[in-house]
Order: sequence, then C-alpha cells, then structure tokens
Amino acid sequence: MSGALRRLSLWFGVLGASVALITGFMTFVSVVLRAVFQWPIPGDVELTQMGIALAISLCLPWCQSERAHILVDFFTQRSRESTVRRLDAIGSLALALMYALLAWRTSAGALAVREAG
Repeated sequence: MSGALRRLSLWFGVLGASVALITGFMTFVSVVLRAVFQWPIPGDVELTQMGIALAISLCLPWCQSERAHILVDFFTQRSRESTVRRLDAIGSLALALMYALLAWRTSAGALAVREAG
C-alpha cells in the first residue's frame, strides 16, 4: 500500500477514535443531565447511533491496511499461497461492497432524518 494511502487511513482511524470518544462523552453528559435536571440532550440516541456508525466506518480502512480484521484460517492453513491470496482478494472485494452499501444506507438514513426534522 502506498505511503499516502497508509497515512490517510491512519488519520481516518484517529478521526474515528475521536468521534467515538466525543460520542461517549456526549452520552455521559446526556445521562447526567437526564438524571440531575430531567433535561437530556435532544436526539441523543440518534446522535449516538450515527456517531458510532461513523467512528466504525472511519476505523475500517486502518484495519484493512494493517490486515487486522479477524481471520479464520482454520480451513486454509494447508492451502497454497495462491489460493489464500485469491480468497483474501475476494474478501477485500466483499468488504469494499459492504463499504459501498453502508455508505448508501447511511446517506439514505441521514436524508430521511433530515426530512423528518
């Protein structure tokens, strides 16, 4: 992987971790406000859902570049290297398709929330 893409995926991972921390802090503040003043942050559940989805999406490229996804190699331990590479390529393609589906559905969901006010 090129150095530029590797750095970009690292910064996406850092941004994803930051979004997760901010979402966690927002949830904490909302719970405290709800418990103490009976006044939660409006839309806190939806903001948490979107924040964590965004955080996960931002961290996925770093996991892919580091080959840090969970691998189950029990069935491929005795396979040839070319077979393992081919299966890895199929897995990467499936992951790319999942990213595209996730982006599409997240966009559709965001538009639906926007229309609902």
